[in-house]
Amino acid sequence: MKCDQQPPARKFAGYTIMRLLGSGGMGEVYLARHPRLPRHDAIRVLPREVSARMMDPNYAATAVAVMPLMNRVRTARKRL
Repeated sequence: MKCDQQPPARKFAGYTIMRLLGSGGMGEVYLARHPRLPRHDAIRVLPREVSARMMDPNYAATAVAVMPLMNRVRTARKRL
């Protein structure tokens, strides 16, 4: 679906999907109306292969192991 096309109104996790904002390698991003607050939010829907990879225990373990390293890199950059 192109960004200028309007899908029929759909519900997702209580949000009302308004329209597609964009799409790419990491999925599609939709404009959605918040169910209770007077605001709009962006919701990203990941492709099936990306979300399946994130559910893999090895992927999760690698992400948890890399996180402290990334934090150290950010801290080191701030000191420069």
